[in-house]
Amino acid sequence: PPDRVELTDATELLDAAEDLAVDPEHATAVRFLRRLDGAVTGLAIDRGAPRPPDPVPVPVPAARS
Repeated sequence: PPDRVELTDATELLDAAEDLAVDPEHATAVRFLRRLDGAVTGLAIDRGAPRPPDPVPVPVPAARS
């Protein structure tokens, strides 16, 4: 393998780590980090999305006694 690899994002980093994993524990750690990266990416996308408007309260008629 090359001595140095230029990486542009977390996916490339995880791909390289997976290629270099030498035992099952390393591979498990890479899979965990890949799931974590996906979760963080999802959060970043959610934060960039506009918030839905707050629900408008609907008046409830008073109960008759």
